[in-house]
Amino acid sequence: MGCNQSTAASVAGKKKRHNLANNMIVEFSEDVKDSYTIIKQIGEGSISNIYLVKRKIDAGENGETTHLANTLYALKEIDMELVKPGFLDEMRNEIRLMKLIDHPNVLKCYEVYDTKRDGHEKISIVMEYCS
Repeated sequence: MGCNQSTAASVAGKKKRHNLANNMIVEFSEDVKDSYTIIKQIGEGSISNIYLVKRKIDAGENGETTHLANTLYALKEIDMELVKPGFLDEMRNEIRLMKLIDHPNVLKCYEVYDTKRDGHEKISIVMEYCS
């Protein structure tokens, strides 16, 4: 998929459910908002919202941060209660395909979060941001 392996590897101390696509895309069970700061909403659909986000990175021993601290990402947050049962398999297939495709004309997917917040299950996909 061409995902930056240093991005996935740099998320130290997080609760990984399991690694996907040969560790190129990482899936987490904690809240995506623990790792990313929402800058603004940039889109919305019938079952999801898209946000411009930045990674929250703790400073290292010398107070230094990596280049990832300044990288912008797109975060697609899907409210699973709004997903129709017939669309669920299609959505899972889309996420599965995103993990496999590595092409310059296809957005890169970096991380997938599956969490419950406000009584709703949410799937959050951290993707490349194209401006």
